[in-house]
Amino acid sequence: MALIARHLQLGPWDNNVWVLTCPATRQTAVLDVGFEPERVIDLVRREQLDVRWLLGTHAHIDHAMGMGEVQQAVGGVYALHPLDQPLLDAMPQQALMFGLPPVRAIAVGHALVDGETLHIGDEPLEVVFT
Repeated sequence: MALIARHLQLGPWDNNVWVLTCPATRQTAVLDVGFEPERVIDLVRREQLDVRWLLGTHAHIDHAMGMGEVQQAVGGVYALHPLDQPLLDAMPQQALMFGLPPVRAIAVGHALVDGETLHIGDEPLEVVFT
């Protein structure tokens, strides 16, 4: 079985957010929530999904700003490649640059490694460094 992929375009910059779910277990990974985290939270609750991973492809504000709010509401371990940590640490400065309200960066719970395999329920997901 393949992962069920839900795509949302959120916020003023039409950020691409993905919600990947194993159909057999309902375990889920949420990718790149910047703006409108409440829409992702609503989807997770409505579909009764079990969020295991919060995956960051990178730490630009439009891909990371809402991840903490999602984590607080529905759980999940935030995973990001270590080379993006300085950008994540600069989240307050990123917000200021764009005239956005202050935001605190989410803590990384898992450092992504090129070639590792994460599991979303019964389904593997390979990490590819680009």
